[in-house]
Amino acid sequence: MHTPWQSVRRKKDVYVPKASRPHQWQTDEEGAHAGKCCFPVKDCGHAEVDESEGTRISEDAVERLKAER
Repeated sequence: MHTPWQSVRRKKDVYVPKASRPHQWQTDEEGAHAGKCCFPVKDCGHAEVDESEGTRISEDAVERLKAER
């Protein structure tokens, strides 16, 4: 049963995460495909790793590179 206040109460906006807003990142995707994007990075060097994936593996490799400086 609805109370009288439910009909007059303002409905809250439903939160939509930024990743679910395609209109905001569509131009970025098109720019990346066209080669118009620039991603500045700092080259630390290279390190050989035993496994191909994993955050721990990557963090260990970065720590070794920082220690070599």
